[in-house]
Amino acid sequence: MVPYYGDYAANATVYIPINTFDSNDPAASVTVTNLVNTDVHIHKDGGTTQRNNAAGITMTVDFDSITGNHLLIIDTSDNTVADFWEAGHEYQVRIEGATVDGGTINAWVGSFSIERAGGALALIKSATYGLSALKTLLDTTGIKVASFADNAITAASINADAITNAKIADNAIAAENLAGDCITNAKIADNAIAAENIAADAITAAKIANGAIDNATFAADVGSTAYATNIIALAARKAIDEYDPPTNAEFELRTLPAADYTVVSDLGTVQTGDAFARLGAPAGVSVSADIAAIKAETAAIVADTNELQVDDYPTSIAAVKTVVDAIQAKTDDLTFTAAGQVDANVQSVNDVALTGDGSATPWGPA
Repeated sequence: MVPYYGDYAANATVYIPINTFDSNDPAASVTVTNLVNTDVHIHKDGGTTQRNNAAGITMTVDFDSITGNHLLIIDTSDNTVADFWEAGHEYQVRIEGATVDGGTINAWVGSFSIERAGGALALIKSATYGLSALKTLLDTTGIKVASFADNAITAASINADAITNAKIADNAIAAENLAGDCITNAKIADNAIAAENIAADAITAAKIANGAIDNATFAADVGSTAYATNIIALAARKAIDEYDPPTNAEFELRTLPAADYTVVSDLGTVQTGDAFARLGAPAGVSVSADIAAIKAETAAIVADTNELQVDDYPTSIAAVKTVVDAIQAKTDDLTFTAAGQVDANVQSVNDVALTGDGSATPWGPA
């Protein structure tokens, strides 16, 4: 039986293996002689007109140096014989005049087709059913690049199931259609966003405390309650830390409307007409007034203690100590009774005469 080697695309290369055996022992392979590419004859559609031109035909005897194994290679892109290789045709291959084991043989070695009629390759390329037909369909009525030009899809092209403005009305998406991670009204409740979900750069309540967000962070024209509240906190902190009440201009509150005055839990309420927070009791006393009073009292204390600041008490004390030390040295020779009284022979310290070296001389007539 002559093997069929398959259906090939046009211009493909066909490989046909050939084996030769010993005439006395069909199980023993032998080489072949006188087998060259001109010995290959190919017929088209079973016709007697054969192609025996060697162009595009390669015959290798004892392929890969293995005795009795030969390889025939046919290049169907070689059109030396005009119109021989064509799609939709069948080809039969034989060798003629080869010498095997001393005998001359003529044998069919295989057959193949090129895009045979009704075959898979032919159907794929068919203008009616294949890729060609699909391409034609897409180019004429299907989706193609030209279909995506600007505004190619118009309002009229959106069918009843499309998403339109009217379908995005309130509650258009039912609760059961929302995935677990969707943002719903219920999820926007107080503290719905957990601390760990707030990025490092997010503005949190903790970052607004103690002047963490400075005046430069807020534009002058923001004029919102949050803006006013943060600036009030900064004003109070500046007044307490520096004993220097800031002005409205420093905090861009020149046009802050009364409606934006809000309660700050740790600072009290905002005094109408300025940007300073009250510190609590006594009611009605503003930060600026309290600080002014403290500064006045501090100035009075400085004035009252001015003399203490200029007198040199350490020097005066040192001088007194020097005098006391001298008196002690002058009285070292005085004698005392057992009761700690000055000896009766000495009537008074003033009666003690001092010698040249400062010691006392005996009291009484010489």
